[in-house]
Amino acid sequence: MLGMFEDDIFKQFKYENINFKGKKCLDIGTRNGLNCLNLINLGAKEVIGIDIDDRRFNELYDYINNNNISNEIREKIILKKINLLEMDENDKFDAITCFLWNMNYSEYNEIVLKIKLLLNEYGVIYIGLCDECYIYDENGVSVPKLFYNHFNEMRFICYNNIIRCQWILELKFKIDYKEKDYSKNYLNLPLLKKKIKINYI
Repeated sequence: MLGMFEDDIFKQFKYENINFKGKKCLDIGTRNGLNCLNLINLGAKEVIGIDIDDRRFNELYDYINNNNISNEIREKIILKKINLLEMDENDKFDAITCFLWNMNYSEYNEIVLKIKLLLNEYGVIYIGLCDECYIYDENGVSVPKLFYNHFNEMRFICYNNIIRCQWILELKFKIDYKEKDYSKNYLNLPLLKKKIKINYI
């Protein structure tokens, strides 16, 4: 077992028969990097985990050393201390993950556009939310609604036999983001000062 959050994610992917076979993956806000190991165990050929804080990276290395994980697997994971917005846009990924989503509302648009620039054509994104209806304000501006402005395929992975640590949102898009109509973008709303978490539904 990796940990409660990591095991929760692994179970949801396995239940939905989602694998990352042969995919190059990016894990944003990787924290201790253990979810990178999840992606390798689900078939990824390479995972880069990034975070602006590298103080927990040693947890992955300790886990690998204490569990006799092969060098072949170890070499497929790279952890980097870097801000997402500083990533080279020429370095493309087949799948991008960000679990325990906690991006600032004011940075949302810039962040999502950056994620899309790093994604290969026909790539897929998985976002982990602590609540299915995680919202930014009392008027119901939810994270799923915000993502809906940028992606034309969106679904929650639903594994009903476990108590979720987080919901996983799957996102895809088939058109260039520059061609999409943003005239009704939810981000035209005033910036909000706080986030509100509501109960599972």
